[in-house]
Amino acid sequence: MANTSENKALPLGETGAELTWEEFQTIRAAAGALHLIEALAVFDGDQYELHNRVAVHDNAYWLDLTDEKSDYLAGSVACVTRSGWKGSGSF
Repeated sequence: MANTSENKALPLGETGAELTWEEFQTIRAAAGALHLIEALAVFDGDQYELHNRVAVHDNAYWLDLTDEKSDYLAGSVACVTRSGWKGSGSF
């Protein structure tokens, strides 16, 4: 059902907007590219374990203490082990 006529427009629902065939093809190609990128990320990309506020690493619990007053990138953290705990200023 190829329609290469630039004068033909496709109605878009109740909005009254119209989309030319070339615009539709561009959008469809972009959506296909997005699916390809997502598939590559899922099946061929590096995988990282993400943590939300609490993580276990090297037999220690790491707690994200960041609040509105802290710089997000600097981050306030605490490391809790069997022997005690240290705050981010102690590392």
